Amino acid sequence: MTCFIRNSFRLRHNMMCRTFALVVLLSIVVLLDAREYDCHGERSRYFKELVESLHNKPRKVNNLAPLAYSCALEQLAADAVEGCPSMPPEISKAYYSNFDHSELDQGPINTSHVTITSRLISYWRSRLQSRLKMLRPDIHRVGCAAAKCPETSGIVNVTVACIYGKGERPLLCADIERRISSKCAFRIMNQIGD
Repeated sequence: MTCFIRNSFRLRHNMMCRTFALVVLLSIVVLLDAREYDCHGERSRYFKELVESLHNKPRKVNNLAPLAYSCALEQLAADAVEGCPSMPPEISKAYYSNFDHSELDQGPINTSHVTITSRLISYWRSRLQSRLKMLRPDIHRVGCAAAKCPETSGIVNVTVACIYGKGERPLLCADIERRISSKCAFRIMNQIGD
């Protein structure tokens, strides 16, 4: 009988351990949620448009060319935030970056990467050093990413990075019909000549 109880206890203990491990893995997936800025699909289109809009509002006021979203720069930003480092990694001198790392309580754990990134970009617009990077006249592309890394202590590390690159200027005339008009074609030819 004791053998049966002992084996029963082990079986129950193993099942509890497996269940616990499964709950932990599922929690990590839910807590970190899907990367909504992954340069593919509808959700990423919203993210790209949001990032462009938040960056281009102050650029427009300052008569600067708008920034275009870059999946290549997004990948650099995703690499920079992986693992939620507290300090920004070194990046090539060909790029500029805004980087932020915060330790938050569990409250914002369910907040999406899109919301976290948009709030931080809005915050950067109010900080002089970050704003100056956003308003550089020699940049034309942007890519952003965010990471959330929960810890067992209840703290959530949140890291956001936006990388700015020189690249090619975005065209002023986005749709085909407008490109045909002579005024628009003239602007495009002037941009290409820059």
